[in-house]
Formats: sequence, structure tokens, C-alpha cells
Amino acid sequence: MRSKSTSSFFRKTQFVNSVAIGYLFLSIVAVVLEFFNDKDLLYLVKPLVIPSLLFMYWCSTRRPNTVYLIALFIVWMANLFAHVDLLLAMIFGTLSLLVYNVLFIYLINTSLKTIAFFVLAVSAIPFALFYILLSIITYSSIQEDYMFYIAQSIILIILGAYGLANFFTKSRKSSVYLVVSIVCFMVDHVLSFILNGNFEAVGLMFFYAGHYLFCRFLVLDEKRRRHHDSFTLQAKVKN
Repeated sequence: MRSKSTSSFFRKTQFVNSVAIGYLFLSIVAVVLEFFNDKDLLYLVKPLVIPSLLFMYWCSTRRPNTVYLIALFIVWMANLFAHVDLLLAMIFGTLSLLVYNVLFIYLINTSLKTIAFFVLAVSAIPFALFYILLSIITYSSIQEDYMFYIAQSIILIILGAYGLANFFTKSRKSSVYLVVSIVCFMVDHVLSFILNGNFEAVGLMFFYAGHYLFCRFLVLDEKRRRHHDSFTLQAKVKN
């Protein structure tokens, strides 16, 4: 019985790894196409990247998180409208980005609910100082999208605070994934706004890397909580 379950586990792991390689391959292709500004092929490849990540997550977990699935769907929609020149499409894409970032905060808060407010506030200081200094230096280049930039910055400061607080209070593999994923999102944000899209390919690379690492964080955190719940239940039964 054990050998069958072990064999099934390894087959599932190999399949998930294959899907992850597919996601990374599509991401690299999309980044290369963005670098060479091949819009025709990019329109074909880019819509496949996030769905492949969603499929990877679905195969990696026993209980898919509905909020995360919705967040991925929203970011997929935002990516579809990102390069459309129509004003309505641009507004929809911008609002979608804000909504999915808020959903990410909800996901992290649900997973890391034991973090104290004081620890969060202290952890937010370096990120807040970074964005304040950056805003002062580059104010002239972000005037047109200033309100959206501020909203996005506040969200990323909150995400950074959660990631850093979790890393210092509970240093484990999932904590590293979370911190690095948030840093990737911040780099993408800076490249998109401050440098006016001059490094879109580099920003896209960090964007896809951030999503991959965030997905890994969620999967590992779910396994940790499942083992914790199982251990707690066994302890209650013994008592």
C-alpha cells in the first residue's frame, strides 16, 4: 500500500514539475518576444502564461484556494488589456491590477494571520522609506499616473511588510519564496512606472518570476497548515 502511494506521489510530482517547466518556458518565450518587440507572436504566447501557472497550482494542491484562482484570472484579464490602446480597456486593465494586488494582500493575511501589528508596522518602514524617496526623485516622470502609482505603492508596501515580518518571525523556505516574489513585483513596478516602460522585457521577467514564487509560497504554506492541523487533531485524539 505504501509503495503504491509513494509511486503515485512521485508521478504527481513529476507531472507538476513538467507543468512548471512549461510555465517557465512560456515565460522565457514571452520575455524574448517582448525584448524584440514582436507583438504578433506576443499576442499568441502571452495569454498562455498565466493559465499555465493556474494549471500548475491546481495540480500542486489538494484544496485550490478560490481567491487565488480569481486573482490569477483577474491578472490574466489585465494582461490581455494591457497593450490595447482604447481608453476603456486601459482603465479596466489598471483597475484589474489594483484588485488582484488587494486579493494578494488578503491571501497573505489569511496565511500569516499570527503576525502582530507592531511587527508589520516596523517591517513596513524600509519599504515606505524606499517609495517615498523614489517618489520625490522621480515625481516628474510619474505625474500623469500619480494616483495609480501611489495606490500601487501602498499595496506593495503592505505586501513587503507581510513578507519581511514573516521572514524574520518564521524563517522557512516558504518565507523566502514570499519575500523574493514581493521584491520581484516591486522591481516590475519600478520598471513600469519610473522608467516609463523602457525595460518592459526585464519587468515582464520579474513579473512572471514573482508569480511563480508566490505560487510556490502558497503551495508550501498550505502543506504546512495541513500538517499542522493533522498534528493538532492527532494530539486531541490522544488526549
